[in-house]
Amino acid sequence: MAGKCGFSAPLFSLWKKGAQPELSTIKKISDATGYPISFFIDPDTLSENTIGEKVYKYRTLSGMTRSELAEKVCLDESTIKDYENNKFKGNSQETVNKIYEAIGLKPK
Repeated sequence: MAGKCGFSAPLFSLWKKGAQPELSTIKKISDATGYPISFFIDPDTLSENTIGEKVYKYRTLSGMTRSELAEKVCLDESTIKDYENNKFKGNSQETVNKIYEAIGLKPK
């Protein structure tokens, strides 16, 4: 399996022992195995108390990178990062709604 995903067997062993792989790594494993990303991430462990946490959670579960989401909603990747870190400026409901729609949430 490690070879199919492009990773070393020792790296898989670290994950088995509880280390958390990066989202990009989980996406590669998901692509290689055919299982959705949500199979590898427990959605209940991802908080959604703020707009930023919701954006991060549902972007992650959808398998999109920040770059992909930014392109989909015509924003800079740094803007998506700011939203996820609750450091966004000029928060407009229209922008939030575009992001929400892109990650599968109902706009407010």
